[in-house]
Amino acid sequence: MNRDLRFAVLSDIHLTESGPRHPDRLAIDSVRIFEEAREDAEALEPDFIFYTGDLFEARDLALPQLELARRVLGKTRVPWFVLAGNHDARYKSTRDGYHREDFIRAFEGHGPTRGRAYWSHDLADSPFAFVGLDSSREFTSCGGVGPEQLAWLRSELKRFAGRQVIILMHHPAVVFDQVLRSHPELAVYYLENHEEVRDVLVENRCVKLAISGHNHTRRHEEIEGLHFVGVPSINSWPNMYASFELSEGRAAVAFHRIRDRAKVEEAYAGLVHPESPMLKAFKNPAELSTYFSTAPSVGKLELRDARQI
Repeated sequence: MNRDLRFAVLSDIHLTESGPRHPDRLAIDSVRIFEEAREDAEALEPDFIFYTGDLFEARDLALPQLELARRVLGKTRVPWFVLAGNHDARYKSTRDGYHREDFIRAFEGHGPTRGRAYWSHDLADSPFAFVGLDSSREFTSCGGVGPEQLAWLRSELKRFAGRQVIILMHHPAVVFDQVLRSHPELAVYYLENHEEVRDVLVENRCVKLAISGHNHTRRHEEIEGLHFVGVPSINSWPNMYASFELSEGRAAVAFHRIRDRAKVEEAYAGLVHPESPMLKAFKNPAELSTYFSTAPSVGKLELRDARQI
């Protein structure tokens, strides 16, 4: 592999074969929407595709939904990796024997391995390496990275000290905006120990990008030269995935909307629906719409220290 790297990130896919559970998600059409988005992403000729959590719905009968996700994601025609999101973890309402071990077995070889859902991938003959964190926890939408995983992360970053490391995770390690800071009920949209994880990433200069999903919005934060990028959901408005191209110490970031414009409009109607859970943090639908419409001016990003490698 040359020194350039191209990859796509599809997040919060929410694959399900059952009916809609939330007004802001396109549950019935989730498989078709995903397959079209995956095909479009593959047309960009990426080296990898990453699926950063909330692959399916574990809320009721999880095992059939896990099998659906394994089957559908298995059609990906380029190397691909997965992360677990909160919807991929066992709920209190989960009515079958599904547990984290089932997720790991289903996606063995695509990140999860050796009994754990977090992983690293070292690219031979390349300055790049990937680290995927498991922020999911059973019985809650909150996310966290526990002591054992944090110790592993520190060890991996020490091993990759001379490389350019891209971190992928479901829950963000930063609080992206004032709306999240001002509403305690929205704390589920970032790691419970976000400051601890953020500091580990920032202090290890080998880390160049930290990419997350979960918030269903486009976001960007820079801390000491480290870029944190939030990727939206393809299954709820604004119905986008992201592509990244890394070359000569820079990253080009682009967001791509799904094909079906009618479904995009349906998803928007669901976002501002009176029963939308996000409305609790906003005065009115217009304010909510503005929040989700806001896009960061990412475009071209300078990667810290990358030109020294």
